[in-house]
Amino acid sequence: MKFLISPGHYPGAPGAINWNIDPPVIEHYICCKAAKIVVKKLKYGNIQARFFRGKLSQIIHYANEIWKPDFLIQLHLNSVGFPDAHGTEVIYSGISDSKSFAQIILEELLFEFQLKSRGLKLPYYYDNKGNIVGKNALIQQCRCKVYITEPLFLSNPDEVKLIFNNFTQRYAKAIVRAINQIRYISHSYEND
Repeated sequence: MKFLISPGHYPGAPGAINWNIDPPVIEHYICCKAAKIVVKKLKYGNIQARFFRGKLSQIIHYANEIWKPDFLIQLHLNSVGFPDAHGTEVIYSGISDSKSFAQIILEELLFEFQLKSRGLKLPYYYDNKGNIVGKNALIQQCRCKVYITEPLFLSNPDEVKLIFNNFTQRYAKAIVRAINQIRYISHSYEND
């Protein structure tokens, strides 16, 4: 079983930034640190895991044509234009048993950070009338099961405080616990 761990965004497009903090909190750099910790911890557990960051097209190519993982977990931090949005969510592909695995990831993130659950989300984009107008390209184009994790909102002044409380280690720990459960469940299915 192979896991590709990727931070959301890349240095040239670093994702969400909270400029209200000195120094500013930048999504990509926090998620990159957490992703590297995940891979390091998984290697000690004899799980095949690789770190990969890049532009969306590079990640899709690496996943589909080069390493061909069973799972791709991309670490993100949420942000919107107003401070009231809060909570944890996991976006997943909706294929086969991906929902049950997404639930495991969500539960581990909720356990670690004790934030409100925004639940599991399918990878669709909606207009202001609720009509589907697109699908997440990473999930749509990758051949493996893809999970996008969003443990908190950088735009929420209370949640962003968690960044300064050993956040990257805690984020990585939650993802590693989830992967260990997924691996155990998948191994159980294979032996049935």
